[in-house]
Amino acid sequence: MKIFTFAFALLLAYPLLGQHTINQSSGKISFYEVNSVTFEGHSGSEIIISPENGHDFKMPERAAGLKLISAGGLEDNTGIGLSVKTEGNETTVAQLSSRGHARYIVQVPAGVAIYYECSTHAGKTVITKDLESELEISANFNHVKLHNAQGPLAVSTVHGTIEAEFSSINQDQSISLHSVHNHVDVSVPSDAKANFRLSTSWGEMFTDLDLDYEQDSALKKISSKKMEGKFNGGGVDFSIKSTHDDIYLRKI
Repeated sequence: MKIFTFAFALLLAYPLLGQHTINQSSGKISFYEVNSVTFEGHSGSEIIISPENGHDFKMPERAAGLKLISAGGLEDNTGIGLSVKTEGNETTVAQLSSRGHARYIVQVPAGVAIYYECSTHAGKTVITKDLESELEISANFNHVKLHNAQGPLAVSTVHGTIEAEFSSINQDQSISLHSVHNHVDVSVPSDAKANFRLSTSWGEMFTDLDLDYEQDSALKKISSKKMEGKFNGGGVDFSIKSTHDDIYLRKI
């Protein structure tokens, strides 16, 4: 009986994570210093945040019945190590715990714009899947992987790589991908329409797209450090920049 009672007490002290739901289908959601995130597009009318694979957010046993707080006056009001505040159609999400190693899965309706900012060395790879939302990422150390992207989006990382695979290219607003110290690798459909602007100071640029100049072979190096070229007659402005590394632009 004593063993059972002790085990039950531990279960209460280390509860299993659930999920946090935000009743929002438009406006904007902003993430600050949330180290590891996957954004997924979905057809629902709510934003759903949950730890990947139900990973536990473990509170110390002595903290049973207490709330996690931050020096900035925030508190965990989700039960999963996050502070979430909503005012009107704008929501702010911040990570409170420095112990938090869980990847958060965020399901986002198409009408909600996403802003993500992370400045610390703890930043992990930001992943997006099937997003139809407008997306802006500003990071120092995070890598970024975009799957079935459409845009509009603006991605900037200082030390991370950017790898983006587009299912289509949204023609409503411009697209920008910039890494300072690492490579940018972009794949687009063969029928996509865009005005590409490629720039690198210390790297090289490679492509197998016909950008209105002669190409003798697939994935041939472009000699210029800056170039502009229309693809399939042109379309939305699409900027790709890597200051110190290489750029890869390829068709699917």
